[in-house]
Amino acid sequence: LQCSRVYNSIYLQCSSIYNSIYLQCSNAYNSIYLQCIGVYNSIYLQCSSVYNSTYLQCSSVYYSIYLQCSRVYYSIYLQCIGVYYSIYLQCSGVYNSIYLQCSSVYYSIYLQCSGVYYSIYLQCSGVYNSI
Repeated sequence: LQCSRVYNSIYLQCSSIYNSIYLQCSNAYNSIYLQCIGVYNSIYLQCSSVYNSTYLQCSSVYYSIYLQCSRVYYSIYLQCIGVYYSIYLQCSGVYNSIYLQCSSVYYSIYLQCSGVYYSIYLQCSGVYNSI
């Protein structure tokens, strides 16, 4: 799903996807919601100039999650349960906060951010390698 100049919100809800999910957006003037259950490869969410918030909620992702965002004018919410490889969160220019809540991540969590103007909240349990 590749989109630009979306003036309302994007809602993507999916279950039992046997390949990967790619969501690439720029200039989304409201929010992005991605809710997934049972993705058997990876999730890639790449966005720039999101004028509200980005929400990624997922469970049972059998490979990795890649969330790369720049110029998010509200917050980023990432909530995950049961990621069997790693989580990569790379962002710059987030004008409010980042919330990362996850459990049962079987490899590592990588969080690389610059230009976050409020707070970063990281709540994790059951991470079997590194953060």
